Parts: sequence; C-alpha cells; structure tokens
Amino acid sequence: MALVGALAVLFMVVAVTYEVVMRYAFNRPTSWSNEYVSYALVAAAFLPAGYCLSQDGHVKVDFVVSRLSVRKQAKLKRISALLILVFSIVFTWITAKLAWQAYLGHWVSVSSLQVYLFPIYLLIPVGGFCLFLQSVADVCKTFKGSSSNSPVESRA
Repeated sequence: MALVGALAVLFMVVAVTYEVVMRYAFNRPTSWSNEYVSYALVAAAFLPAGYCLSQDGHVKVDFVVSRLSVRKQAKLKRISALLILVFSIVFTWITAKLAWQAYLGHWVSVSSLQVYLFPIYLLIPVGGFCLFLQSVADVCKTFKGSSSNSPVESRA
C-alpha cells in the first residue's frame, strides 16, 4: 500500500505540473486536474498508514516520554498501542459505513466530471484496515515483551 501511496504522490506532482503549464503557458487550464489530485491525495494519505506505523514513522513528540524510566516508557508504549488499535477499529468501521453509503447511493462528484465516488471513499477504510492489521501486530509485539524493555527512541 505504501507503493500505491507513493504512486499517488507521483501522479499529483505530474498532474499539478501539467495544470500549471497548461494554465500559464498556453492559457488552457484543465477541467480534471484539481479533482483527480484531491482523489490521489486520499490514496496518498490513507493507504500507507499501516506501513508508516510499521516503520514507526508517524509524528510524535517525545521530549516528556524520553525523560521517563524505561519501565514507564514500556507501559506508555503498551497503552499507546492499544489506543491506536481502538482508533483503527473505530476509524475503519465509520469510514467503511460511509463508503457503503456512497455505494448504495451511487454518489458522484458535483463537478462536471461526475466521478463515481465509491472507489475513492473505499480507499479510506482500506487504509484504516491496513492500520488495524499493523496495530494488532504492534499490540502483540509490545505485550509479548519483545519491545517492552526498550526505551522510546528520540528522533532529533
């Protein structure tokens, strides 16, 4: 999923560059680029979430946590892993319901392109499910003790 997210970013770069060239060099703006770039942003934001969690790549502020004892850091890491698991379940459920509504209602964009929105909405719970799977793995890892004695690493 991280690769799909990266490809979505690449598409956004190409589409925005094309739009700028067409608009300012040829005075012929496109009717599709802004809308499709926003859909690609959904893919780029949500699909790699599980991979980002697996690489410990989410933004965190740890200047307080790094001052705690190793034991307290491990306890906090377990609590954090459980909170991420709960969040991923709720997030995936709610966004899956929204995608299902888009499917049942045959939602389309209000633009002249009339893009069928279900596939776009479906990307969000798919990314949430990937986050859920990784958070299950993280909970298992933190409660098994493999990382319970390792302090929180500081990213400077």
